[in-house]
Parts: sequence; structure tokens; C-alpha cells
Amino acid sequence: MQSRTVINECYIVRERLGEDGFCELWRATSVFNATEFLLRFFKPLPGLVELAPKVREAIMASYAVSHQAVTDIVDFEQFEGRFFIASPYAGQKPLRALLGTELNFGLEQVCRYLLELAQGIDVFHSLGIVYACFNSENALFLISQGRVEAVQVQKPGYFPLLGLLRESDREDWVESWAYVAPEIKKGKTPDQRADVYSLGIHLFRFLTGKLPFTGDLAFVHTEAASLVHVAKALLRRGVPEALIRIAIRALRPDPAQRYVDCVHFIAELRAFTDERRALWVRKSGIDPLANIETLNRAGGRIGASQIVRSLDTADYFRQISEAPVEVAAPKATRSFPFSQFSDPDAVRNLENAEAGAQDPGDKAEDSYLTEARRAVGQEPWAVKEDLPTADEAAGSDSAASPAADSLAAAAGAEEPSPSLAGEAEIPIDVEPMDAEGIVIEAPRPRKRSQLVGFGGIEWKSGRLRQKTLVGMLEEMLARAKHGRGTFSFVEEPAGEAA
Repeated sequence: MQSRTVINECYIVRERLGEDGFCELWRATSVFNATEFLLRFFKPLPGLVELAPKVREAIMASYAVSHQAVTDIVDFEQFEGRFFIASPYAGQKPLRALLGTELNFGLEQVCRYLLELAQGIDVFHSLGIVYACFNSENALFLISQGRVEAVQVQKPGYFPLLGLLRESDREDWVESWAYVAPEIKKGKTPDQRADVYSLGIHLFRFLTGKLPFTGDLAFVHTEAASLVHVAKALLRRGVPEALIRIAIRALRPDPAQRYVDCVHFIAELRAFTDERRALWVRKSGIDPLANIETLNRAGGRIGASQIVRSLDTADYFRQISEAPVEVAAPKATRSFPFSQFSDPDAVRNLENAEAGAQDPGDKAEDSYLTEARRAVGQEPWAVKEDLPTADEAAGSDSAASPAADSLAAAAGAEEPSPSLAGEAEIPIDVEPMDAEGIVIEAPRPRKRSQLVGFGGIEWKSGRLRQKTLVGMLEEMLARAKHGRGTFSFVEEPAGEAA
């Protein structure tokens, strides 16, 4: 394959972007316009031709999957004997290509990206499709000027081709099998809970920058992630215990002990994210997710009904804009994936030993956390981080009060929230605000007029009077008739001269 090769009289190849475990990735443009596409040419793997019908079946099933967090498919064709998949391309990169770079995220942002991916997977589930091997090659990030604009699930997945991987391709082998649920590894038919396991692996990797396995290929191919290692590794990095509980439950070896589906996983992860987000707003007036509020929505189109709703709620949005909430994200002293330990070699050796130990994964979450606290508490390199006090959140030099007391003061409660006590991150530099927090007044209710009968037509009054609207319509029709508007009649109304 070379640059400027014309593919099936539809695409012009522009450049090679790299490859994943199963495909070579090429950027191409349409022959007819400047639209860009991603062409995934399957590698000539032994046995691929025999599995092509299964791949086509998976593609056809996924055509109906439509969501802002899921990519589209344009074609599945052959060129010079090689199968390829064509998808719209806007510069997105697989998560695997971004790992190891200097790109880091705040904790709330990590949760927000994972929520988007989980919603994309849930759309597959709504159509009875199990992704079964949702790895870092199928999680796509669109980044512009250092800012994440979109996070999407790539379709289709490569699960039908998993058996074509060879142990000699060590990195590809680990990259795929590490995300596969243990019941699949044992030959059982997967269900939605298998994808929850994959999301749990993603959560761990977002926070640590690595997979919860050693380089032992046989272990990765047959075993589940050690929950002992998961709890210790996350606690070692100062991850809140509430989030560690979510990771443990998602990664349970027994699917009966996992979240039953993505909906339950999303609900718990969203509750955690919203609670931390509200805490930052109350403490400092800064929303940690403000800079990614438009995630996966940059290309959205606004319909007429949305415009009307926006006009009807203009007062609400005006009051939101006047509220004392900063739009900038806080300056994070802690970012993820986190690996900046005082003794990285010691941590690496310790975690390799933890990850390589078999764990039945049947203990209670509290047991895993208790064991992790006991072990990590003795480590000189472990990161311990509490909820910020009001002064810390505002970047003040004054002395900090205990984290639990600060949380209780922020929430106006007598006791700290058990799900957040002793947890959090990110001291930030902002001006302090009063202890009352933020109050956003609700929009004033508008009196709506009753429907008025008019010539057999039911009329719902809005911002325009009937007479005004009729006058506008008459003017537009006159402009169209005399060629002074932007549209004209295809056929003149009956009885009218041209």
C-alpha cells in the first residue's frame, strides 16, 4: 500500500497511521470530496478468510448501534484480496497509542471519560450485542490542542478474531487478553457482565497507567486480575476508597458478583463523580469538569425543538452564567495515570509480585481495603491524600484543618460522608468564597396562555403574537414569490400567476 493509492474508486490513501493487533490503519479521503476516513486493512493473519463471515456478521449487527459515544461504519469491503473497514475520521487515536505519553487527567476527568465509554457499550447491550473484548485499541480519543474533544467506542470489536492472535506477538496478545473476562477465558458464553469487567480494566489502567497483570502470557490468557493487587495499587496512588470499591466490584472473577450491567456501573460511577464535583464547587467555586462539558457534542446539530427549548429556558441559562462558578478547571497537583513514586523500581517490583499472585476474588470489598490499608500504610513511597480544606482548595498558605471536618462544613452535615471521608485530591489555586457555597435561583415560572381556537386550527401562544407571526409569514411568502428570498416555490400555488 502506498500514498495516493485509489481504493475501489471511492477512497484515496493519504498516509499510514500505524497499526493495532489486527489491522493496519490508513488515513484516506473521499474521491468525490475532502471528507476523511479511517481505513482499517486487516493483516494477512492465518485463518482470517474463514472468519470473514463472522466479522461481516458483527459489522452488520453493529450498524444499528448509534450514539455520540460510538463511531460509525461506512464500508466493509475488499481491495486486492484484503478486507478493510472504512469509518469517518477526524484525527482520533486509540487509547493504546496515547498510553505512555505525557497526557494526564484529573480524577474527575478520568471518571467522565469512562462514563462516556460505558454509555457507548450500553448501547450495544440495548441491541443484544456483547462487545466481549473492549480493549484500549477500541477506545478512541479525539484530542485538539491538548484538550479531549471526544471519547468513543470503535465498532465493531475484534472478539471474533481473538483466536488468531499468536503468542509470538507478545504485546498484541497481552493487550487483548488482559481485557477479556475470566468466564470467556474458561470457554463460557459471555453476557453484559463481561463488558463490565473490561470497563474495570480500563478504570485501573486510567489510574495506574498499566494493566493489572505481569508479562506472563499464560497467566494473562487464563486468570483474572488479582483484586488484592488492584486494591493496593490504587490505594498506593491515593485513589479514593469509594472508587476502589467500584473497581473491585467491576473486576470480580465471578460475574454474579459484578455489576449486572453497564447501567448499574454507570449509576455508581456517576454518583461518585457528581459527589466529588459538587465538593469542588462548594469548596472553591471551580467545576473540575467545566472544560470538558462539551465532550462528544462538538459535532452535534441543534434541531428546531432544541432551539425552542433553549429560548424557553433562557432565563435559567442566564442565571447559570451569572453564578460565581469558575469555568476553568482546577490546577491539579495530582494527575492520572500516576506513577511518580519516590522509588519507582521498588514499586514496580512489588506490584509485579502482587499482580502475579493468584486471587480467588471472593472476599468482601472491606476485606480487600483493610488488607490494602495495612500493607500500603507501611510503604514510604505511598501517596496519602485527604479532602482539601477550604484554605487548601483556595490555594491559601494558612494551616489546614482535618479533612473530615472540612467536608462536614462544606456539606453542612454533622458527620462526614462515609463514601468520601479520607478521600480526594487536587489542591487548587483560586480565590476563596464564602462558606455558604453557590446558590443558583430557579427560573421564574412564566404564565402560559390557553390554546386559542382560530379557523379550525389550535394555536399555542409563545413569544410572538399571532398577528406578528402571520405578518412575518406573509412577508416571507412575498419575498419567495418575487425572488428576493432564499427559497422559492417549486410550483406556483394554484390560481397564482408566475
